[in-house]
Amino acid sequence: MPLDNLRSSELSSDGFQSALSSDTTGLAVAAPVEEHLDLQTAVPQGDTTNEQAKKNHQSKTRTLIAVGFVLVIVMVAIILAVVLSTTKREQQPVEASEMPSTGPTPAPTSFKESFLDIFPADTVQSIQQDPSSPQSQAFQWLVDYMDLLQTLPQNRIIQKFVLATIYYATNGDSWTANDNWLNHSVHECNWFTRSEFAQIPLFSSLFPGYLSEFQAPNSTCDQGGLYQHLWLDQNNLLGALPEELFLLTSLKTFSAGSNNRLGGTISTLIGKMTELEDLSLLVTQIGGSIPSEVGLLTQLSSFALRGNPEGTIPAELWTLTNLRTLGLGNNGNLRGSIPTRIGTMSLLRWISLGGNEISGMQVKFWLFLLASCSGVY
Repeated sequence: MPLDNLRSSELSSDGFQSALSSDTTGLAVAAPVEEHLDLQTAVPQGDTTNEQAKKNHQSKTRTLIAVGFVLVIVMVAIILAVVLSTTKREQQPVEASEMPSTGPTPAPTSFKESFLDIFPADTVQSIQQDPSSPQSQAFQWLVDYMDLLQTLPQNRIIQKFVLATIYYATNGDSWTANDNWLNHSVHECNWFTRSEFAQIPLFSSLFPGYLSEFQAPNSTCDQGGLYQHLWLDQNNLLGALPEELFLLTSLKTFSAGSNNRLGGTISTLIGKMTELEDLSLLVTQIGGSIPSEVGLLTQLSSFALRGNPEGTIPAELWTLTNLRTLGLGNNGNLRGSIPTRIGTMSLLRWISLGGNEISGMQVKFWLFLLASCSGVY
């Protein structure tokens, strides 16, 4: 078949034009076919197959893209749902549960709560209600270095707090010597204290053997790192001795004498210091009454107070059979009488009660009953 006839036969009927002429006898006339149109319209069989494969590939690609897009949308929706659900739970109040939480309590909250629980109500009140109080300043000092304290036992934390409270309460920045105080990198047992007990210069000349009793110990603290000897006499302490001092229940000796601008009172908490052997508060402005709780200090060997105390000498003081020296003279406002039980205080070596409202003749009468007493003033 001629090529022209073959091409013409493969074209659709649309490639033909039929026209009826009004001048003809009704016969159809074939319109001429342009050769360039035939060449462009004709598609080889191989090209048709490639085109179909390309279309299939594009269709699959579009399908994969659509599926991926849907998956992304689903994942975003899930993430948003989780975030919104978590936020909603955090905003809702937590109901009390009978079962304790198994998760750890955040360290700052746990530390603060457990810390406040171990102190008297007055101390906690000072911390919470007065940011300028020595107690609050000491507490903040601890909190600022909380990470360093997490491994310390409770008694060491209490000790640090008490010492810091003493420092802030007595204007520690103005002390004559305050080496290493409030330095967390230095163990508190190596913070400054005097090298000798304040009563040595006063009492060593009064009777033999006194000096050897109060020579400086080998260490301020015991082997567990707890204070046994705190000597801050003649150190320009200014302010009021805080009652937290008496929470240092491991103390055996405490001396803050010759600080004539040091005030405050002797707290009833002194009864907790059952290890205390020697207490010197000579030449201070410490006032108030001597609490009856001193009778609980059964190990007390020396007690010296000269400042502004008032009231009656508690009867419990005369039950301290280990007492060797008692210096309460020249306080002016102390009152009372000496009970007959003083005759049983066989270890008493030196006593000063003059300059008070105490029956004078009665004092010496009973003291003469103490053959071992070498000093009466």
